[in-house]
Amino acid sequence: MKAGTTDKDGLVTLDTPRVSDLYQPMFAVLQADNQFGLGFSGWSDGIDPYQFGQNFNYYPEKYRTYLYTDRPIYRPDQPVYFRGVLRQQNDVTYTPAGLTEIPIKILDPNGESVFEKTVPVTQYGTFSGQFDIASDAPLGYYQLQATIPGDETSDGLQPNGNLTFGVAEFRLPEFQVNVNPSADAVVQGDNLKLTVNSTYFFGGAVSNAKVDYTVVANPYFFQYDGNGYYDFEDFNYDEGASELYGGGGEQVASGSGCN
Repeated sequence: MKAGTTDKDGLVTLDTPRVSDLYQPMFAVLQADNQFGLGFSGWSDGIDPYQFGQNFNYYPEKYRTYLYTDRPIYRPDQPVYFRGVLRQQNDVTYTPAGLTEIPIKILDPNGESVFEKTVPVTQYGTFSGQFDIASDAPLGYYQLQATIPGDETSDGLQPNGNLTFGVAEFRLPEFQVNVNPSADAVVQGDNLKLTVNSTYFFGGAVSNAKVDYTVVANPYFFQYDGNGYYDFEDFNYDEGASELYGGGGEQVASGSGCN
């Protein structure tokens, strides 16, 4: 507990010990012969940074890492080439971190570690490496992690950079399909004509092809961008969670035809 006396402007400055949890609540109590007041760090309604359109970060990191791979998706039994840039951050100033190596870890879709290696960092703060995907590797999204030696966690490593890439069995598309409506908007109950045009990527039309179509309707909602928060969606709360959190739209039509 700390105590102090306000100055002529009603302000008091108190030194507080460093805390690792910035969400730890803090109280301030003003008590005099004829005055009493109470302040709480959790009372922020109306003065939160996002309500003023400002970005905020209560846990700024000492280092910033930018990661990228040579492409976003791979097949099993293919190499993944990754690179990264490491900088030390002081507010909006970025300088070389002075580190000579950085640990890299890759997790598969099951959360299992499939790659762990410490790679060298150049004098320019860049690093790179290669990960060979196994021929029987599970399909899904993999996570590439770079960690910085520090004291933020109990094991002495601070997760810093993350990047996701996919592993899938895929084939290149042979043709593309474009759907063009006759109007951008119609009145409820009117008819809408759609033109479906499909062409091969090497050139030429996809002729005599069967076309299956589905029309899905999504409720309209108004996006408010002013001060404060307002909800313009008309939820039926009696329908329970399926009404509040259900995703997707309602199918209103389907059929088939020829292209």
